[in-house]
Amino acid sequence: MSDSALQQAFELLHEGGDISIFTGLRLLVAALDSHPHITNDPNLVSEIWSHIPKRFLIRLLKTRAGDATNEDARISKHLAVGVIRSFLGILPSDELKTEATTSLCVPLLDALLFVDKFPQVLSLQALQLMAAHEPGAAQILDSDALPVLIRMFIRHGDEDGPKLPLWELIRVIRVGHELKPSLKSQWNAMIAENFNIEKPFPIALMDMLTDVTNHIEVHLNWLTMVCTCTDSV
Repeated sequence: MSDSALQQAFELLHEGGDISIFTGLRLLVAALDSHPHITNDPNLVSEIWSHIPKRFLIRLLKTRAGDATNEDARISKHLAVGVIRSFLGILPSDELKTEATTSLCVPLLDALLFVDKFPQVLSLQALQLMAAHEPGAAQILDSDALPVLIRMFIRHGDEDGPKLPLWELIRVIRVGHELKPSLKSQWNAMIAENFNIEKPFPIALMDMLTDVTNHIEVHLNWLTMVCTCTDSV
C-alpha cells in the first residue's frame, strides 16, 4: 500500500462521517491482505491501529436490525469483527493491553450471538488474544455474556464452529491467570455445569487438562471437578 493510499484511508477515518469511516476501514483490511510488508512492521501496524476509531467499531458491533436493515446490521458487525481480528493478530503485545483495545472485549462478546458462524470464530480468536493479558481477561470475566455463551455454544454448537475456539478462550483465561478464590470457584462451577451434558467429550478439554496439571496449586480440585463432570458424558 503506497503512502498516499494509506494517507487516504487515514483521512477517511478522520472525516467523521459514517460512510467515510466505513470506507476507510475496508481500505485498511484490503491493504493487510494485499500488502504483507505492512504486517511485518509493528510500528506501522500500531500507527494504523491508533487511527482506527474504537468507538465506531463498538457502535458497529452494537448495530441491531432495529437500527438498520438486517443486511446492513450484518455487514456492519462483520466488518468490525474482521478489522479487530485482523489487527489483533499482528499488533505488538503491549497494544493488546491498552484500555482502547480491551474496550472491545465486551462488545465482541455481546455481538457473538448476532453474527454468522465464521465471524463468531474470528471474534473468539480475537478474544483469546486479549485474554492472554490481564486487562483483557479482566474485561471478559466481568462480562455477563460469557456464561450465556458457554451454555449456548456447548449445548448447541458444532465442533467446526465456535465451540472449540470458545473452549480455547476458557483455557487461556483459566490457565493463564491467577483467579481470586471466589472467582475461581464461580468459574469452575460454571464450566462444570456445562460439562454435565450428553455430548461428545470436547477435544479442547484434553489440552486444558494438560495445561492445568502443570499448575500444582489448582490441579487437585480442578481434576476432581472434571472427573465428576465427565462421569455422565
